[in-house]
Amino acid sequence: MRGVQSSSAPPRCEAWPIDCDGSFSRWSMVRSTFPSTRPCSRSTEVALLSVDGGRCPQDGSRLTFDPLSPREHRCPRCGRTYDDELHYRHWIWPYHLWLSERAIHCGVLHALTGEPALALTAREILCEYARRYREYPNRDNALGPTRLFFSTYLESIWLLQVTIAAMLIPRVRGDTFDAMVRE
Repeated sequence: MRGVQSSSAPPRCEAWPIDCDGSFSRWSMVRSTFPSTRPCSRSTEVALLSVDGGRCPQDGSRLTFDPLSPREHRCPRCGRTYDDELHYRHWIWPYHLWLSERAIHCGVLHALTGEPALALTAREILCEYARRYREYPNRDNALGPTRLFFSTYLESIWLLQVTIAAMLIPRVRGDTFDAMVRE
């Protein structure tokens, strides 16, 4: 047949990292997002809403968000890198949303594949938040009292994501995960 190439490998489904035959061959793509030194922020600082944070002082462009680079913020337009405190405090809010999304992704991919490392990664993220949540100051920020963010709206999005991720994690008999997260 003209125009058709044969291959012994099944076709790739580009929208998902799953082969069309149903096998999950690139789960390492997700794990590579979480190097052995986990990117969980140890900071107990609350994100800060400011005019200058997260914007290039030269041209006003939004600085590129890199979840693994809390102190270096690059402008995609002019290429300059900034390490100001305001940019770091701005970085905090997308980081927490990003990290809670990774917990959901790992939970969903674990449910699809049964890969234990994915469940472990999601569990580690949630346990770290559960251990540290009360250490975040509960302040009346720009839009109400919150711990991680400057707005109750962002904190509610984060909380929904953490809850969904927790629902996806398999329970282990005798584990304190449920009690820790519920508290």
